[in-house]
Amino acid sequence: MVERCRTSHQVTQAELGFQAALAERSSVTEQINKTNIYAPFNGYVTMKFTEVGSFAAPGMPLLQLTALDKLQFTINVSEDDLDLFEKAKKYPGEHRCISGSQTRTGKLSNDR
Repeated sequence: MVERCRTSHQVTQAELGFQAALAERSSVTEQINKTNIYAPFNGYVTMKFTEVGSFAAPGMPLLQLTALDKLQFTINVSEDDLDLFEKAKKYPGEHRCISGSQTRTGKLSNDR
């Protein structure tokens, strides 16, 4: 009879341990599902603030993203070379970023 009670107690403890393991699995699965990071716009990674394996915390930036469709460049041109450019004409320009070099077209303006 004592043997039977001990076995029944062991079964109960094993079942409780199994239920706890299922709850832990659910919690870990939820944490893994929250590890995807989505940007609110299309762009390129221009700066990385963390490394693989580092801990992330709320409010801590991981990356800097840049939307290339909104870029503005300021290019200094000598007065002697100004006659080489026409206002509002489009000119190609190349810039480098983490994902490689990109060629974009922009137009000349006097806006500051």
